Amino acid sequence: MGAKREILEYVTGSIQNLNVDSEWLCDLFSGTSIISASLKDEYNIHANDIQQYSAIFSNTYLLNLNRLIPPLQIQEIEERVCFLVSEFKKTISSIRI
Repeated sequence: MGAKREILEYVTGSIQNLNVDSEWLCDLFSGTSIISASLKDEYNIHANDIQQYSAIFSNTYLLNLNRLIPPLQIQEIEERVCFLVSEFKKTISSIRI
């Protein structure tokens, strides 16, 4: 239990060096799903944890929007988000405290 970010390279490197012939990886006690997120391009991932917050992290990290949303739509979303962030920054910078 605890943060795996500090041992991320060790864990992912160890998994990659096993040379196991598998398309799937099960991340038990996944927590914030940092291991799953790091290996999601190499494996189909099953992330598991008893904590509800973990499901939110897993779904966020592992959701492949490129398969669900056409690339043109993703580009439009990205442009809209950048515009909104820019407008927000302009608004915030004009407020004097």
